Amino acid sequence: MKILSLGYIGFQSPKYEEWLSFGPDIFGFGLAPRGADGSVRLRMDDRHHRVSLHPGDIDELSYLGWEVAGRIEFEEGLRHLEKHGVAYTAASAEDLADRHVSAMVHFQDPAGFRHELYHSPEFSPCSFVPGRPIHGFVAENLGLGHAVLAVPEVNDELRAFATEVMGFKVFAGYRAEGPNGEILGLEFYRCNPRSHCMAYIPAKGMRGVTHMCVEVSSLDDVGRAWDMVQDRGIPIKYSLGRHQMDEMISFYVRTPTGFEFEYGWNGEMLDDSYIARKPSGVAAWGLRQMLDGWGSTVRPIDPS
Repeated sequence: MKILSLGYIGFQSPKYEEWLSFGPDIFGFGLAPRGADGSVRLRMDDRHHRVSLHPGDIDELSYLGWEVAGRIEFEEGLRHLEKHGVAYTAASAEDLADRHVSAMVHFQDPAGFRHELYHSPEFSPCSFVPGRPIHGFVAENLGLGHAVLAVPEVNDELRAFATEVMGFKVFAGYRAEGPNGEILGLEFYRCNPRSHCMAYIPAKGMRGVTHMCVEVSSLDDVGRAWDMVQDRGIPIKYSLGRHQMDEMISFYVRTPTGFEFEYGWNGEMLDDSYIARKPSGVAAWGLRQMLDGWGSTVRPIDPS
């Protein structure tokens, strides 16, 4: 299966309406018309929308949307899912209208996260207007960015789902020391020139989305947003800094929906000559941790 990008992402939250100002005013997202359920929908380019915040009783990742090139690739993807024994469900008319795509199916990974495979998203040429002046987002055919998913254990079943079912390549996978000295396995995956589109990281007894990332086309956009989050007292998870792994300069803030939001510039673009490496640390500089623990979108798994 040839997935082109993480095309859209959806969350639910009791504080979803706070994104009406949080998204445009701080990060420059455009606003799309609200969904039938009142959801707040954010734009990054000429696509109808990229991020949806639905009303809900808890903070939670609702779905990840994966784009393929067209109808033929979509049908090939369905046969691929069937070959691997992955049960899928065709989207309802309501879901198709909400996502603004021509066709979609949804299915679950072994950790219980909902993935959606789709083709032919709606767009309007030259329609994107940022919420505040910015140079623009790195999106279009590269998609919105990446999402990192916390799971109790990164095991062979999850790795097989990512690489064999979804067809992702491994950007980085290695063992690292956890906060209590335990040895953890984690893995980052890519589906296009971006260094990664998704990752599974271990969080014993926990499950949820730790953060999502978008990239802008100018360092100045990152710097201005960094000033704004400090001026407004928005909780900072990691300070401004450069990653060793993909050279992106970014910072992370905790959102009204409880997950961390990474806002970055200059992420490394890869080709088929890339050879996996293990960085000696997370940061080349900066990225100092300012908040402990997970946000509200990572929760203990109900033992029942």
